Amino acid sequence: MKQILPILSLGLAASFIACSESTTSVENNNEPLESFTDSRDNREYKKVTIGEQTWMAENLYFEKYFYTWEEAKKACPEGWHLPNDDEWKTLFEEVGGVEKAGLQLKSTSGWETGKNGKDKYGFEASPMGYRDALDERQKKGYRALFWSATELDSKNAFNWRFDGVSDYVFYEDYPKNFRLSVRCIENNFIEESSSSSDEISSSSNKVQSSSSSNDRSSSSITKQSSSSSKNQSSSSITEQSSSSILSSSSESSSSMSSSSSSSSSSSIVSSSSEPPRPTVYDPIKKTLTDGRDGHIYRTTTINNRVWMAENLNYAYYFKSARSFCYQNDTAYCTKYGRLYTWSAAMDSVGAFSNDSKLCGLRSKSNCKPAEVVQGMCPEGWHLPNRAEWNELFYYIGGYNTQKLKAKQGWDGSEGTDDFEFSMLAAGTRTTKAEFTTEKEIAYFWTSDKEDANAILFDHTQQYYIRMVTEDYAYSIRCLMNYEDKNNIPKPDHEIVYGTLEDSRDGNVYKTVEIGDQTWMVENLRLEYHEGSAESSCPTDDPEYCNTFGRLYTWSAAMDSAEIYSNDGAGCGYHLTCNPKTFAKGICPDGYRLPNKDDFLKLQEATGGNVLSGQNLKGLEGWPRNGNGYDLYGFNATPISEKDAVYYWGSSEDDQKYSARTLCFTLTTMNSDICYSTKTATNPIRCIKNVE
Repeated sequence: MKQILPILSLGLAASFIACSESTTSVENNNEPLESFTDSRDNREYKKVTIGEQTWMAENLYFEKYFYTWEEAKKACPEGWHLPNDDEWKTLFEEVGGVEKAGLQLKSTSGWETGKNGKDKYGFEASPMGYRDALDERQKKGYRALFWSATELDSKNAFNWRFDGVSDYVFYEDYPKNFRLSVRCIENNFIEESSSSSDEISSSSNKVQSSSSSNDRSSSSITKQSSSSSKNQSSSSITEQSSSSILSSSSESSSSMSSSSSSSSSSSIVSSSSEPPRPTVYDPIKKTLTDGRDGHIYRTTTINNRVWMAENLNYAYYFKSARSFCYQNDTAYCTKYGRLYTWSAAMDSVGAFSNDSKLCGLRSKSNCKPAEVVQGMCPEGWHLPNRAEWNELFYYIGGYNTQKLKAKQGWDGSEGTDDFEFSMLAAGTRTTKAEFTTEKEIAYFWTSDKEDANAILFDHTQQYYIRMVTEDYAYSIRCLMNYEDKNNIPKPDHEIVYGTLEDSRDGNVYKTVEIGDQTWMVENLRLEYHEGSAESSCPTDDPEYCNTFGRLYTWSAAMDSAEIYSNDGAGCGYHLTCNPKTFAKGICPDGYRLPNKDDFLKLQEATGGNVLSGQNLKGLEGWPRNGNGYDLYGFNATPISEKDAVYYWGSSEDDQKYSARTLCFTLTTMNSDICYSTKTATNPIRCIKNVE
């Protein structure tokens, strides 16, 4: 496990600095605050010292009250500057952590919701709102938004929000052309390290965790970064995290010192900490103890796989890689665990491993996850991928998710929890920072890279695999690492294969017997060009025809030009035809194009609609962990790693425009009778005539 120790880059002249073990904050006891004068306009501002920082105790008002980010960077008086993220975090840690900072720093009046603060330190954050890109005033009386000097990208920068509905302070990013409030901090500041927006920035504070009621242990994680020169310096950031949220602790602190060299005006200050405790799985008690914070989770074993039986509740907070409590209330973290952005779920900053470093928002091009991704999970556990979720669903019988749902907490669609998985509808946090669908929907991240995938459960017995927006926040269920990589179901019957030679072009095809049907296992490769009845190679590459077979319009599949039979004469787009029940189409002699009833019979023989897709899909060829088990030798695979495959049938759906197909998709384990427009190009699997 990696460790992250905090690095402090101090923008001071070369000198030795020693920090005491703890710093006492001066609380506001109704004593008058000190003040200073801005020489530019002679305006006087109150100031307050909290810990080792001195802040303006009121918002900046130099020529205007709200500032774009570029304006904010230059707006502070001489001797003061716009605080960066590290300096804001130092302030929040000093007053009790981000979950208490709102209560401690908000003004005692003016909040329309009635959730005023205590203004314990004289900071007096007032709900002035902000101005949007159209310069319209928003959220006055409800929010206070302050710029950070930390940039996200060319169009956005970070800010900190005090809210009228919570005691928390929230970390956000806004467009740089929005106008927010500014609080300046006096110079003699800690410089923020330079890094990409998805890497850990050097921190001016030690992010610590509060002791929970059951005396959970804390852990530290170390991360080292090297300079571009040969002389490498270890940078450190310490993250100690509780199962509820990042917060401050008065129980531990480290003495820190810095020394200078002639080559640099900045100093590195590191802190030492206790070595992390190991993560422990107890198979007797069926518990997992996370060594990082001591949190204990229930576990359950399903199909020889050990799953967490509760949602992960480890706090993670690095810029765009963040975690949240539902409604920003720690009581919900206790009930549901935390909600994570995909960047956080994948541990995009590499806090615990390099399995999925840079797999985060706006960094997908650099994302190259390992086959097994630890992500945010404890050591020895990992973020499950789509295939592992599918193994679970297959074992419980497909669309029987009530067997995984908890017996309460589902707003009328409670489950039976047959496997002690105890899934709760924890809801989600949207890109608009809104929390929704509690007691209605459960979402879980997978480790699949492309388009970020999540598993969704709703009030039905079904589940859905969705490609979703990465900055939504969903739950995490971790899976214990295992040695057996081939735990998928195996055929419990003999698979009888055969061969078929097409006398028209000499192509030889593999066939398979399934029930009382005999199917081609390969896609038809016969070339066909008759007017608008066309066939083609995938991606127009002849080599693909050999690998995947040819693609046909429906009129070609039906042999509408009557080259081989008159069963589908005149059948094409925008044409009404009455094809025979058993239409040969362009299939080889002794075989025909399957109809809807043939598809239904195949489904019934291979596990029914719910499981037939997984049973008929090939063992390889599907992207993003979407392979099937191929228990019957049918080997349904998409063309050129696409997300679905549709096999033409002879039955019309709409007499003029569409026809029936047998379809398989990446995100489901069932097969369906679908339809496709007659002008679409699809492969063909022929079925043997019954004598």
